[in-house]
Amino acid sequence: IRVPTLFIIFLCGLFWSFVPLFGHFHVDFAFISALGISFIVAVHEAGLKRSLFTPLKNTFLYRLYNYFIWLLVFSIPVALHDIIRGAYVWGGFGFWCSGPVFSLILSAIIGRFISLQSYKWPRFVAISALLFLAIGGWLVVFLSVPQLFYFNHIWGFWPGPIYDTTVRFPLNYLWFRLITLVLIFGFLALSQTSSRRLASPGIIFALLFLAVLLPFFSHGTLTRTEKSLQKTLSQSVETEHFELFASVHIPREELEEWALRHEFYFQSQIELLEIEWPKNRKIHSYIYRDAWQKQQLVGAKETSFVPIWLSQDQLHIAYEHLPHVLEHEMVHVISKQFGNILFNGSWNLVLVEGLAEAITQNTSSHSTLDQLVAVKPEYPTVDQMSSLFGLFGFYTQSSGFSYTVAGSFVNFLIDNYPIDLLKESYKKSSLSEGYPLMDQLVDQWHDRLEYEKALTDSLDRRRSEQLFGYESIWEQDGPRNHNLPAAILDQWAYHWARSDTLAALDLLVTTFKTLPKQPSY
Repeated sequence: IRVPTLFIIFLCGLFWSFVPLFGHFHVDFAFISALGISFIVAVHEAGLKRSLFTPLKNTFLYRLYNYFIWLLVFSIPVALHDIIRGAYVWGGFGFWCSGPVFSLILSAIIGRFISLQSYKWPRFVAISALLFLAIGGWLVVFLSVPQLFYFNHIWGFWPGPIYDTTVRFPLNYLWFRLITLVLIFGFLALSQTSSRRLASPGIIFALLFLAVLLPFFSHGTLTRTEKSLQKTLSQSVETEHFELFASVHIPREELEEWALRHEFYFQSQIELLEIEWPKNRKIHSYIYRDAWQKQQLVGAKETSFVPIWLSQDQLHIAYEHLPHVLEHEMVHVISKQFGNILFNGSWNLVLVEGLAEAITQNTSSHSTLDQLVAVKPEYPTVDQMSSLFGLFGFYTQSSGFSYTVAGSFVNFLIDNYPIDLLKESYKKSSLSEGYPLMDQLVDQWHDRLEYEKALTDSLDRRRSEQLFGYESIWEQDGPRNHNLPAAILDQWAYHWARSDTLAALDLLVTTFKTLPKQPSY
């Protein structure tokens, strides 16, 4: 362990602590650290030359100790920076212990095993094995079950949509890491064998493949199939185009009313989008008791979602969110009919979310999307719109800006051009050649906004300022629930939603006694 090397690693960690989102000592940092350290360690171990006599200072345990020191020195400045800016939470330490630490040990043992086999291209074999676990393991879950949280042997844990800022440590993560331990001991055992047959590439990848498949035998602990969801959400209602599966805590008469609303939104949207719906094709709608049950089961708390990449059409919505998002999410299901071949959607999020916003117009009960954009002193420029249409442009802005601007722009396209052009654009993930150039489209859109501006009032301005004033998760200082009042409010809301008023009152009393007497608290 050389001091200059540790100093460089420390500086790298210090600079990394200023990176938005991933530079905070929480689940995102654990994710990126596990991914990085795994490939570094595996490639380094696989490339080592073995000799008959290994010096004590170069034994595997000694090197493993060195790798851990590297990881620790890189992580310390990130944790300290969070403490200084008041963004540190102990949950981040749990993610760090269960994430990069386990991934480091596994990747080191895989790399050492590959080195002992004297393969022709050991580094290539090591990278292939890790890619199989990192990408292949995720793809198996992604393409099989309707959930947005993922466990992985290489990068650890991903909680779901980045819009969900409240992320707590899931206890089933520990169950998954037991499988990682089995994989670790499996490679250790293979390392000690003298049989070349047992150490063959086929045995290696059979072990890796088994590690990928084991979560599916966890009886719903690590993966959530539709069958397990339907067992939990056991109340059901069936209509011509839908099967609703809901929590038993939702009143039956209200569920039947929502079933009729499903059909109403469905009929209006297929007419607008000029779609002939296939016969006997039904949409599964999963309605959860509340956002907390939804987070527990499928990994998205505040975010309603539609897994368009799965063959079965389906919606996943918390009960309290139904009035605000059902019509919006329905658009995502129906638009699968003109999505691309690969995953039934579009790579362009402006078209994906803009279409849903344009059709539903649910952002404000008082203002249209055009009015919310029109009251701004300056309209989005051609460069801003081109950036928004980029691969990551949609998520780099706040949700208020991205969704509202995209909805207004797509609404303009629907009203002024044939719907087939929009459907063609949706499929190819870029604007159709049937449209004018981007600068011309933006100019026409601005003319429309000028007309709408004359129809706005002070209420439109206040709502617009509120929407566009939201910080994106990339701009927040400690976005993963570092804000103590917000965390307490979330916990209180949970007790209130579950009608546990005694627990809610106890929480408020404790909070009043312990928090600083500041107006914000």
